[in-house]
Amino acid sequence: MIRIVIKVFKAFLEQVSYNGILVGTSRQCRGRLMSTPITADVLYDLINCPNRVTMDAFGDPTERDPINAFVELLWKRGSDFEDEVIADLSGKLPFVNLRPFAGAEKERKTLEAMHSGAPLIYGGRLAADDLLGDPDLLRRES
Repeated sequence: MIRIVIKVFKAFLEQVSYNGILVGTSRQCRGRLMSTPITADVLYDLINCPNRVTMDAFGDPTERDPINAFVELLWKRGSDFEDEVIADLSGKLPFVNLRPFAGAEKERKTLEAMHSGAPLIYGGRLAADDLLGDPDLLRRES
């Protein structure tokens, strides 16, 4: 299913144009070359509202609505739940915590932890071509 959605998303990006510029996963916008990694959030937005994907890619960020208090509450509750789960795991199961890291360093450390056989990786990052994922928790299975 995910492969089908990714193919649809790539086809969608190839059809979208901004000021007459045909775009793909790498495109020009306002004179800059931009890259759109395909993430779970982007796929979710594409399924629910393709216009949002277009506006996120090409719209003026200053024209976005401010984030409302309810959305901030949902984000905080989700983050609090993650913290509770990880606190519960601490001392019970060994895990690698990559949450403090970002970008390429986080991706490199995720791969290192995977290659070293870490049973759990919290806050990792995986990338392949134009696909990008930030899983909350990766579990090694044999």
